[in-house]
Amino acid sequence: MEVNYELFFTAYSENSKKYLVVFAKYSTIFMDFLVYFNCGLSCVGLFLNVFHMFILTRKSMRTSSVNILLVGIAVCDIVNLMYNIYHDLPLLLKRYMSLDCIPTKGYYLGWFNKFIDSFQAMSRIVSPWLGVVMALTRLLTVCFPLNPKFDKFTEPLFAFISIVLFLFISLITAGRGIFNLSIGVTGTWTPKESCGYPTNYTEPEYGLVLSEWALVDVTSFLAYLNATFKNLPAVILPFLTIVLISGIKKAQTRRKKLHAGNEDSSKDNTTQLVTIMTVFLVISESTVAMTVLLQALVIGFSTDVFQSFGVLYIITNFYTIFNLLITINSTVHCIICMRLSSQYKQCVMKCFPCIQSKRNEQRIVSTGGKELIQTVFSGLCQSAFCFCPSITYN
Repeated sequence: MEVNYELFFTAYSENSKKYLVVFAKYSTIFMDFLVYFNCGLSCVGLFLNVFHMFILTRKSMRTSSVNILLVGIAVCDIVNLMYNIYHDLPLLLKRYMSLDCIPTKGYYLGWFNKFIDSFQAMSRIVSPWLGVVMALTRLLTVCFPLNPKFDKFTEPLFAFISIVLFLFISLITAGRGIFNLSIGVTGTWTPKESCGYPTNYTEPEYGLVLSEWALVDVTSFLAYLNATFKNLPAVILPFLTIVLISGIKKAQTRRKKLHAGNEDSSKDNTTQLVTIMTVFLVISESTVAMTVLLQALVIGFSTDVFQSFGVLYIITNFYTIFNLLITINSTVHCIICMRLSSQYKQCVMKCFPCIQSKRNEQRIVSTGGKELIQTVFSGLCQSAFCFCPSITYN
């Protein structure tokens, strides 16, 4: 159905209305297209993050706070990606098949939606804050490498405490819907005659309603607290990123002067890993936080909500578009670790020996100044098929 976007901007001049209508129209088209891409990317990211968490939870990886924090971030990413699939897939199905004969607002489904919405909101709070803790931990390690007081920040116990702390905070703020929202009747569902239901068949529709015992003042306070905790990492992370990049340069200079060995090089790789992940967090969180801030400013300074509806519509479209950056950020964590962490790669090779075997199939042999490719077949990989034996962990 064609939407008349000019009705959204009746309070603006003709010249301004023309540009605003273009923004509203094409941002909607782009947003609708991204539903396909976001759903597909979420499926890929879900697979990568399950693999990512499997590697991070091996015994050899549970030795540092950074890896434990990465496990917490991976769990949050899995929750967020599953929510994307759960939310976007029905929208895609509606474009290719009729769902008019299926009631979509049942009682038990309402409870399920209530909890999944709360868990997704909690994961969106916890994930960036764990990124802040990870960046801050690495920053202290880089700036004070010889100070034993900061050694406790590199221990797994510190990471566990951080995860529990932010889970508790997110439960109070983002997870407040679990406590102050209930399920109530919001309407009546009437199927079409072609659906085959009995005559005059109806079902009650259920949705979220404010609980009777919920205090309005407390709910408003928690909403402001949630907005603060959700957007504060977008302010903190850019500064941490700048200082971390500066710390890497100083660490490289210091290592050259001291002629450090492989151990310092490994630590520097960890710093680079944390820095790159922080940069991705900055890009994804800052753009989303910017749209949330714009929404708040428009609502706060608007004297007529109806007149500002068109602008809010455009900002909401961009909020949905920028959420794709969060999906991308959730997807690339496994790739970043595989690229920069030698410990991570060694653990992958240990868990999946066939990968190491395939890497050994080709090696470069130098003969007379010319490089020849010699194919080496191992017992694990034959006839282009790779067999991975099962690994038993103690």
